[in-house]
Amino acid sequence: TPVAPAKKQEAEPFSVCVAGHLRDVKDPMRTALASHGLPEDSRILIRHAGGIIEEKYRAIAEKESAENPRYQWIGPVTEDDAAQLIATSDLMVISSLSEGGARVVGESVVNGTPILSTAVDGVKGLLGDDYPGYFPVGDTGALTELLIRAETDNIFLHSLQTHLAQIASRFSPDTEKCAWEKLLNEINNPS
Repeated sequence: TPVAPAKKQEAEPFSVCVAGHLRDVKDPMRTALASHGLPEDSRILIRHAGGIIEEKYRAIAEKESAENPRYQWIGPVTEDDAAQLIATSDLMVISSLSEGGARVVGESVVNGTPILSTAVDGVKGLLGDDYPGYFPVGDTGALTELLIRAETDNIFLHSLQTHLAQIASRFSPDTEKCAWEKLLNEINNPS
């Protein structure tokens, strides 16, 4: 569901969100690691919402939050709060090793929040092979470069937003309802 974001002031941080639980398959600390390579004058601030699924990540996320001024682990949040986080961010990062079709992709699309994502099948199936915001799985340097580009290159950021706007109708409730009706009709009335 689209959320109306507040107007941003130029001096505010360039807000990057990560919305995913902390477990190996999500490669949850990749964005924090990528932030270590950002230039000193970068305004990027990463807010990471997600619960601890694999306990080893608690100490890692707490240490990163304490030592990295660009990273804030905010812990588990409600679905509504996650949607609000995505809607009010300038960018979202999905760093998963594999993905089945993340709900956060749909939230980003309907809110026009650009996405940087690993080039995994679940996300590519939703955004398309030609989406310009992909990086290789586990490639911290490539993610750092894309973060810098998203923050500093308005043409690149606009290309991400334009792509999402072009596919947004796929994520509407009416489109989903029609797809379900078509599928059920095909199952109940095979040729």
